[in-house]
Amino acid sequence: MNGDALEEEIITFVATRLGIARDRVRRTSDFIDDFGADSLTLIEMKVDFEEKFDVVFADTPEGKRARTVGDVVDFVRAQQARRGHAHSR
Repeated sequence: MNGDALEEEIITFVATRLGIARDRVRRTSDFIDDFGADSLTLIEMKVDFEEKFDVVFADTPEGKRARTVGDVVDFVRAQQARRGHAHSR
């Protein structure tokens, strides 16, 4: 999956998961500050991303700090590149 497709997939997932309009979701959107997600929702979303993209957020400081859509996109992209695959489940 190329970078643009990955970003679009994550943005669509975020919009659906949080019940917000797709066009409100940007790379700079903060899950907590911009969308009102609480810390539990953020953790649940990270678990969903882990299952969907075969990554583990808790293994790295970057993963633990990921709070924006762009943070997640960049993290997933980097993890997949390290593992030599770029697909979602």
